[in-house]
Amino acid sequence: MNTQDALKVMTSGNRSLEHAVNDKLNRTRLIRCLIGMRAKAGLSQTDVAQKMNCSQSRISKIEHGFDEDITIGELNAYSQAVGQWFEISFSDTSRNATGLIKYHIIRANDLLQRIIKLAEDDKEMLAGANSFSMEMLVNFCRLLDNATKKIPDSSFQKLLSEAAGKRPESFELNCNGCAEKETVDA
Repeated sequence: MNTQDALKVMTSGNRSLEHAVNDKLNRTRLIRCLIGMRAKAGLSQTDVAQKMNCSQSRISKIEHGFDEDITIGELNAYSQAVGQWFEISFSDTSRNATGLIKYHIIRANDLLQRIIKLAEDDKEMLAGANSFSMEMLVNFCRLLDNATKKIPDSSFQKLLSEAAGKRPESFELNCNGCAEKETVDA
């Protein structure tokens, strides 16, 4: 039984009650997400309160409130307390798909730079960052390979052909001296 079916059974066809329950569900989507993150982290309200340096009753009030009642500061603190990364993003409504792709590539670069900065002088971590960046490149090339096959006279497909020295349908990428080669299937 899905949520909507359960709601209908619980409200027994009472339209007013069904509307009230739907309204509560719609106004607590974010709150229910927070509760889910806390549960997934295996934390009690008291645990979260200690990490946020507030009372357990404050956490209870947040979790029993409405989305519009929680502040950005509380969202940030709660997210950190349950081991999540809090991020707010604004996007121009006129931004098209190419603008969004550029944005995400820039964000991926920013995150990779964060990993490298965390590694600092730790050679093992830097080797891991290097390996991850190669994995990122291979996966990105796979995605572009699949997407650009539908473009007549694709410059990317030609570049892959030249780089691989054969047809793009079965090219190999040498993963920075790895013993094995990564085969990218069409």
